[in-house]
Amino acid sequence: MLLVIVVAACGGSKVDPTTASAGFRQLPADQVIAGFEQYISQAGAKQAILKGDTAYLYEDSAMAKVQNVHLTIFDEKGQVSANLTSKTGDVNNATQAMVARGNVVLITTDGRRIETEELHYDPNAHRIFSNVPTVQRYQGGVLRGTGFDADDKFNNVLIRNARSSGGGIRIQF
Repeated sequence: MLLVIVVAACGGSKVDPTTASAGFRQLPADQVIAGFEQYISQAGAKQAILKGDTAYLYEDSAMAKVQNVHLTIFDEKGQVSANLTSKTGDVNNATQAMVARGNVVLITTDGRRIETEELHYDPNAHRIFSNVPTVQRYQGGVLRGTGFDADDKFNNVLIRNARSSGGGIRIQF
């Protein structure tokens, strides 16, 4: 009799712990990570750290969509060479290449500030570029162009269709 009472008391409110809420089935990805952080390295050397508020991972494409991006880029000595922020970013987990979108701001340690709506970072090719209008603020001047191409050390920077205002832009040959 005691066993029947215990079983009846436990069975009054059945909750299946393996059943997901209705909202779970409507998630926009295979996995969702809050507080996303990814280390990008090559041959054991740290090249960048990518952080975001939320990341949506898609198993069928090895793609991650990251919200509120903060990317820290390192030089070959492990020192910070640039910091990037953007609203969103798409990361290819196979190649570690990233496309930052929405209010992209890249600030280098030498004081260069690059603003654009879309920026590509390819750590394997050691390349950072944009194919959309770009503004570069450096040494008190402003340089605008239809895009730019740079190595990840910012030693070689090409601003396409450049127009400048202000002063102090230094061009090295």
